[in-house]
Amino acid sequence: MGLICTEVNLSNPRNSHLAPLTVTALVDTGAVNLCVPEHVAVQLELTELERREVTTADGKHALVPYVGPVQVTFGNRSCFTGAFVLGDGALLGSIPLEDMDLVVNRRLESLSNSTWRADVGEKKRLYRRLGVYEYWLFDAAGERIKERLRGYRLRRGTGSRAHLNMYRLVPENRWGRRESDVLRLELCVREGELRFYDPSSGEFLLTVPELHAARQTSENRIAELEAQLRTLRQSD
Repeated sequence: MGLICTEVNLSNPRNSHLAPLTVTALVDTGAVNLCVPEHVAVQLELTELERREVTTADGKHALVPYVGPVQVTFGNRSCFTGAFVLGDGALLGSIPLEDMDLVVNRRLESLSNSTWRADVGEKKRLYRRLGVYEYWLFDAAGERIKERLRGYRLRRGTGSRAHLNMYRLVPENRWGRRESDVLRLELCVREGELRFYDPSSGEFLLTVPELHAARQTSENRIAELEAQLRTLRQSD
């Protein structure tokens, strides 16, 4: 599985004559703001508001243009924000994501015989460099990961070690589940399946088969009610 990317539309709300641009953006809640490459800022004629110092995932500091406003549109959701002119591609951080009320399932890798070495090695190092806050591994068979589910949470370096990002294992709580700060859910393995527990409701989220069954039950009930309504109308 690759990085989380999605297509979003970017536009300049101050210039309605300019056509929006559709870009493929890297989604990362470990980042904060929207970042766009220089050619996007030029095409949208975005105004430079100021220059700000930023710290990139590799710990380097840079003074970059902060431009705006930018309208970000994803599906039927939209927000207005500023953007750093930085890098070769667009990056969607936590502020525009939260403004559009979008939740991202952080990296969740399902191990296979062909990819497990990359999943537990090079991908983990890559996600750490990119600042991916949470990284989860699921091994349904328990062949590579004895506990079947393993989670890592990024611990950012501070002070003289600000350039260091380290992953720490997410421990089990007393109920045998691991808590995801990003999803605000608890993850565990039950009967060989990856399950998600919502502590706010005290219930597990439905699995795909359970969702299908619930939908079928609802559709059957609606059909029964519609039949009863037709009978009542005919009797009148």
